[in-house]
Amino acid sequence: MTSKRDELRERFDEALDLKSGIERRRARLDAQLRHCALTADELVDFRLSTDTVCRLRLDEQWIDDRVEIAQRQLAALVDSILASSQGTEC
Repeated sequence: MTSKRDELRERFDEALDLKSGIERRRARLDAQLRHCALTADELVDFRLSTDTVCRLRLDEQWIDDRVEIAQRQLAALVDSILASSQGTEC
């Protein structure tokens, strides 16, 4: 159980590092976009689209993680069924 907790903690720390990097890059990009004379509406539209892409990528990762967990559970269930059926054969 400790190893799973350590793995989750490591993933959480990685996520925090990614978030920090994203925020730094966003601030630099916003400054550059303001310098390029984007209108306020264009800047808002750009931010919304980038936020949507980020959210979709996070959703994709969450789904991939759930699929992987389901595959592991299915494999364990199949192994369990096979083991119990072999144990009952005479």
